[in-house]
Amino acid sequence: MTALQCKVLERSPCLYQALEYCAQLDCLIAMAMAAREHGYCRPALSSEPRIRIKEGRHPLVELCTGVFVSNPTLSSETEGKVKILTGPNSSGKSIYLKQVGLIVLM
Repeated sequence: MTALQCKVLERSPCLYQALEYCAQLDCLIAMAMAAREHGYCRPALSSEPRIRIKEGRHPLVELCTGVFVSNPTLSSETEGKVKILTGPNSSGKSIYLKQVGLIVLM
């Protein structure tokens, strides 16, 4: 058993690298499956410093509620980069911010 442990320890950098690749592949496959199931689309990238989201949806909230209203987002030099969100408690301000963050991340 000690010989086997020594061999595994010798190969641990290679094993860790293989595990890292497997984890990345697992994440990509999970995101691809979610995109297919929920109708997400690939973003169109541009060199302009702008975020434009049409009919944005929060992935988790949409699954938990019966009705979710999609929200557009536009943030650029001409439209303003800083937004001020106002509204009563529980009106969806934080969900909107999290939605934009998740869409940009995804």
